[in-house]
Amino acid sequence: MVLPGKDLETLAAYLVQTLRSVKVSWDVPTRSGQIDVVLRDEGSEKEARPWSGEYVFIECKDRGERVDVSALGAFSSKLSGAKVKTGIVLSREGLTGRGQRKYAEDFRNLIFNETGIAIMSIRISELHKLRSGRDFLELLRHKYEEVKFGTRRRRRKKARKKGT
Repeated sequence: MVLPGKDLETLAAYLVQTLRSVKVSWDVPTRSGQIDVVLRDEGSEKEARPWSGEYVFIECKDRGERVDVSALGAFSSKLSGAKVKTGIVLSREGLTGRGQRKYAEDFRNLIFNETGIAIMSIRISELHKLRSGRDFLELLRHKYEEVKFGTRRRRRKKARKKGT
């Protein structure tokens, strides 16, 4: 029997292992709580990494609803307690809404502005589009910049046919 979240943890660990010079650990106990997946950058080369610091915590939320403020706050506390500046929430549905502070997406931005902790949100559907470890690195870079600079990927509009 597969425990809830274990499929996501396995997927997260696999994707992270496609990156060079990265060590992965699962179910790591810390003084601030258990972490699903911990990434440690062991690279001696100074390849531009889309995260801040030596460690990245990954929290896997394998549920049918969006990740809410309380779950994001608990994850933020784990990051802060371990002095880790970058986290990833891997989930099926992403973070709750936009526009009001009660929503996790806005709360994530507030966390970054006040503490410098960047929490990236990655949906499983985004992972299905990946073709290589390089694509995963680009996705991480985009997600990090989304938090750091407040940018969002714009969807390309389909070209209209003339005469319609």
